[in-house]
Amino acid sequence: MIPTDINSTNGRPTQSSGSSYILAKLKNINIPVIEFDDTSVEEAIDFLRLRAKELDVLELDPAKKGINFVIRKPRTGGEAAPAEGAAAGLGAAGDPGALRIKELRLRNVPLAEALRYICDATKLRYKVDVFAVTLVPATETGEDLVSRTFSVPPDFISKIGGGDAAGGGGDAAADPFSPSTEGSAVKSLTAKPKVDAVLKEKGIVFPDGASATLTGSSLVVRNTPSAIDLIEQLVDEANKDQPKQVKISTKFVEISQENTDELGFDWIVAPFGLSANSVFASGGTSGSGQTRTNADFLSPIDGTPIPGVPAATATAASNIVTGGLRSGSGAISRNNIDAVLNNPNRTAQTNSAAPGILALTGLFSDGQVQMIMRGLAQKKGTDLMTAPSVTARSGEKALIEIIREFIYPTEYEPPELPNTVGGGVSGTSGGLGSSGGIFPVTPATPTSFETRNTGVTLEIEPTIGGNNFVIDLRFAPNITEFEGFVNYGSPIQSPATDFLGNPTTVTITENRIEMPVFSTRRVDTALTIYDGYTVAVGGLMREDVQTVDDKVPVLGDIPVIGRLFQSKAENRIKSNLIIFVTANIIDATGRPVNNQTAAAAPGPQASGGTVLPDLPGGPQ
Repeated sequence: MIPTDINSTNGRPTQSSGSSYILAKLKNINIPVIEFDDTSVEEAIDFLRLRAKELDVLELDPAKKGINFVIRKPRTGGEAAPAEGAAAGLGAAGDPGALRIKELRLRNVPLAEALRYICDATKLRYKVDVFAVTLVPATETGEDLVSRTFSVPPDFISKIGGGDAAGGGGDAAADPFSPSTEGSAVKSLTAKPKVDAVLKEKGIVFPDGASATLTGSSLVVRNTPSAIDLIEQLVDEANKDQPKQVKISTKFVEISQENTDELGFDWIVAPFGLSANSVFASGGTSGSGQTRTNADFLSPIDGTPIPGVPAATATAASNIVTGGLRSGSGAISRNNIDAVLNNPNRTAQTNSAAPGILALTGLFSDGQVQMIMRGLAQKKGTDLMTAPSVTARSGEKALIEIIREFIYPTEYEPPELPNTVGGGVSGTSGGLGSSGGIFPVTPATPTSFETRNTGVTLEIEPTIGGNNFVIDLRFAPNITEFEGFVNYGSPIQSPATDFLGNPTTVTITENRIEMPVFSTRRVDTALTIYDGYTVAVGGLMREDVQTVDDKVPVLGDIPVIGRLFQSKAENRIKSNLIIFVTANIIDATGRPVNNQTAAAAPGPQASGGTVLPDLPGGPQ
């Protein structure tokens, strides 16, 4: 028997046993001299049978030397008419062995070529079976199909290199990381390819009626004997390796930090002058700037009210010199989506000034002056780490989910209002008298719902390389978080009158139509790493900077003193998401297949200080 070999270039099996072994003999046995003059096919085959036994150098056992030859008569019933040129011989005797070879002279040709010349001269063809070479009429097409069952490892498809076989995924998308069309943020990897598609890629021919089915660890094949021999070599090669799997450890690290610094001043200058009846100067008005109320200033000293600071709650102050300077939430604003989240009525956001940290009050003749120094220095950060891990067989998909199912409405029925409004019934609502009719109103009602997974989802498919040191990873980690609701509805109101008869409106229903807002962080990638190594994926960094530099004209330009009439604020928001992935090849007991680890083995340094081990084949 010639040794089994797998072509290192394309991974296709060579001829080694059974019909493959016979094919190898046909190519390697050389016939020194062939001279046929008006010789029958049976005589020619007897000559080749003897010479093949004498010249067979591939077989050491004398009893197994040579090749068996069979000349088969045409099948009865349903055959096509014999080809032209062979009709005379087959029509009379019906025996291919009786066909004559008029003249054939060859020197130093392989046995396969000699058979080809004989078949061309007699309108025959030969096919290789498991134990013999059979000559049949050329009008008979196809080979006999036989069935055979093989025992294969669970990762048979991945071991023979079928991870990317086309057309084997059934309903799987062509792109394994294509976005979902159903609104879900979760990705799906491709399904395992069909075994017949993988075998076709390896060069196995499937004629009409041939098939291959993989169920668990059983591979059932119906094909020609030569094709089954090639499949047997693939199975033998796959069964040589011990079962291996990959342990995937991941860490999702999200770091965010927000720094806010602000320093500003507010001045209230009451009217003052040289005498009580001659006003010389005073502060201004707030205009279109940020409104200041009495709560933004200190209470009057010794019970003496400060002109411009009202006593009523939530009433705007006047006589403000710095009314145009921004402060607090009026200076630093969030992005648009944050401005509408959790604000279902879509009302205007209330801006508040920064807290006062120092006050100064002075007197001018019959007026007063008050200064409030406002300052703010805040730092806050968030560190979020999720560390899921999963073990998967080579070439098979694994899924891990740390989620919450969030159900929310996607469709609403419109609100229902009556066509007519009937007679009035007086009533009160919040201190208001109503002369309008009381009638039922049905607000918008949800009718269709959808489920969204929030949390961490990791889909990953590892494939171990041929040297048991390299791992190909295809993975799609996904982090989805619920941020809040946005109300797209509008209140339904009805006209009414108050107790004094003044027209007003009454809100009948808020008519809330709320839709959720989600934030998603996702990485879709395929990469190759060594056993025991860690790779960082992502590093998505973002920094938002807001700067406010306000001042009072003229007064703010005065050296040194002008700083008291300026307001400065700065806000910095940094965020970063990094995903660390570590892959280890382990056996069925959970022990590492390779004894050396990345942390202990010497070798060149990778980026970030990771130590690379020495791998077979020289330094990497």
